[in-house]
Amino acid sequence: MIFTLRGMVAPFSHPLFTGLTGLGLGVARQSSSRGVRVVAPAVGFVGAVALHALWNAGASAGLFFFVVYGLIMIPALAVLLAIVAGR
Repeated sequence: MIFTLRGMVAPFSHPLFTGLTGLGLGVARQSSSRGVRVVAPAVGFVGAVALHALWNAGASAGLFFFVVYGLIMIPALAVLLAIVAGR
């Protein structure tokens, strides 16, 4: 179970969390609005922290992890990749 979680599933989690922070920074960089430049990095970081907390909660809850992974992490990664590909 540890090998499966760490070696096969987890390699996608930390890039997702880091990508959310980077997305917030990128949106701030490209915006001409002062408010967006201030808020976007914080929103990206808070999103990353929230997903990481959800990841940790799922990992410590046994089979609930696969529900979290399938219903939240994979779609979040797909949305992040779609946003990046669309830029």
